[in-house]
Amino acid sequence: MNTTLRVDEPREILALVPYQLGFRPTRSVVLVSLRGPARRVGLVVRADLDDVADPADGPGVCAVLASHLADDGGTAAVLVVYTDRLTGPADADPQVDRALRGLRATTDVDTLDVWVVTPDAYFSPGCPDRTCCPERGRPVQDLDATQVGAQMVLAGVAVAPSREDLVRLPEVPADARARSQAAARRNRARRAHLVGDAATTAWRIEALAAWSECRAAQVATPAGAPLPPVVLGRLQAALEDVRVRDAVLVSLVPGRDALASLVVRDVAGQDTSSAVGDAVAAVVDPVAGLRPGERARTDRAILEQVASHASRRRRAPALTLLALLAWWHGDGARAASLLALVDQADPSYRLASLLRRAVDAGMPPGWAALGR
Repeated sequence: MNTTLRVDEPREILALVPYQLGFRPTRSVVLVSLRGPARRVGLVVRADLDDVADPADGPGVCAVLASHLADDGGTAAVLVVYTDRLTGPADADPQVDRALRGLRATTDVDTLDVWVVTPDAYFSPGCPDRTCCPERGRPVQDLDATQVGAQMVLAGVAVAPSREDLVRLPEVPADARARSQAAARRNRARRAHLVGDAATTAWRIEALAAWSECRAAQVATPAGAPLPPVVLGRLQAALEDVRVRDAVLVSLVPGRDALASLVVRDVAGQDTSSAVGDAVAAVVDPVAGLRPGERARTDRAILEQVASHASRRRRAPALTLLALLAWWHGDGARAASLLALVDQADPSYRLASLLRRAVDAGMPPGWAALGR
């Protein structure tokens, strides 16, 4: 969204939070960084209320949240507590009180505005003005009738009902999943019986071509219609090959299709490591950072179909690439949820472990850092 938000209106910021997270938070603490004199919205970071308010671990969680805010360079911030225990400003809750006290003590900004959102109301705790914060707060439905809400609806942006819904994969009929997994087994067996580097390279070239064909087919496919299960199964097996997966990763970056081809070809004497590093820098480097390209939505749709057709233990490559796309879009919550699914599939999957470090540290993608 390119329109500058009027951040002097608290309800606009409160309305924005679910869109920034991708889901409607519950029992959460959210910090919104406001940058510069114009108070532009910067980093939005969330933690579980139970963790922030924990007597033993809470101070450490508060310190981590505050450090993310400091790294973002915000001069002001909005602290929002989402709880289901309060009904209005007149109430009190020890857990909410601990969370507020902990973050007030650790957050070093010029201005910290504090709000509480319940299932029915929102209010600023301690506000003495009953015209601003009535005894039971303002109706939470007011947050839907905002500039932010209207812009997001017009842009077709949706918010998941919960964090769990962020990573809900497409439902697949049992027969389609069976056909897809059978195709994956055949392609996996074919790869295992290849003899010599030339045969392996030819298989990888064919695999990357299949990815490109899926992209073209997905664009031409009516919205919501799945790709053929057999095609998805072959692609699933192809992504289990690290070099093919890396080539697909590189192809996600705008303008890097030729480089992706070099990655699978592994041309003798052709050192592609530096070029691959440049492509990765386009995602993570705050100097060279690029936004995701126009094909990102297509790529996400394909990878979601691959993951949904695969058995649980075979999902790691597709889920990790989906997590990378989510993080690249600035959707750390979805990335974290997808990485949790990778853990269920393969806890030792290396690329996921590397990405998890960035997500857990609250590290923004390069383009977001570049925009500070």
